[in-house]
Amino acid sequence: MAWSKLKTIIIILLAAVDLLLAGLALHLHEQTRQQHLAAQADLAALFAADDIAFEPATLPDENGLLLPCSTTRNADAEQTAAAALLGSVTETSFTVGTRTFTSDRGTAVFSADGSFTITPVDGAVPLSGTAARQAERWLRDMGLEAVLTDTEETEETLRLTYTQTVEDQPVFACTVDFLFSPDALLSCSGRCFLGELQPYGIETNLSLSTLLLRFRNDVTGSGDLCSAITALDYGYRAPAAYGGSLSPVLRVRTNIGDYFVDLSTAALERAVV
Repeated sequence: MAWSKLKTIIIILLAAVDLLLAGLALHLHEQTRQQHLAAQADLAALFAADDIAFEPATLPDENGLLLPCSTTRNADAEQTAAAALLGSVTETSFTVGTRTFTSDRGTAVFSADGSFTITPVDGAVPLSGTAARQAERWLRDMGLEAVLTDTEETEETLRLTYTQTVEDQPVFACTVDFLFSPDALLSCSGRCFLGELQPYGIETNLSLSTLLLRFRNDVTGSGDLCSAITALDYGYRAPAAYGGSLSPVLRVRTNIGDYFVDLSTAALERAVV
């Protein structure tokens, strides 16, 4: 057989194999999609049986492995954060877990629970460009990853609220507020965990279905009058203070408040308002 004919046959066979594999992949994808939809419908039916409204559309994608992160208070990290807004600063006091830095541009106070307040002298930190762009540059200089989650504007002020993130996942209840006048920063305050947040452990995250079923069982068993799930998202639960861990959780938002379900143990805890 001539080589040209043999080559043509090989090409045809390879094309046929490619088509067969593509068809198989599409079939498996559709089968997986149908199984996923069926699982969502089953979950919705289970919650409906307990009179808890639940829309499958609120389900987040199955997330990758999230590991707890250690938090260690670091004076250098706090000084860096203060200097990002106030320039060269000097530590002026450290009492009962509170550290204070000052410069000719203002004062910064950091506490052991992660809360802080940076207060510039009037007009000492002028606004350059848009407020959002300026705030995002300051966050980078402070060593923080964060995303804009709220904006509040009046005739005299603009408040931008950023939520701290780790590997693009939110740290719940850890936010930074920038308050601006039309031409300067008035204050920067909030709660966050500075410095290196080191992942650790070998925990494996449970499936979303397992987490939700555990939530359902615990909530109905406790007698909480939950009648609707309004949102679901992955993220980190913040510790009470430095030295604790950022814990990976599923946040379940309901008509009576938020719950956190631990991703590795499915332990349920209601958020404190």
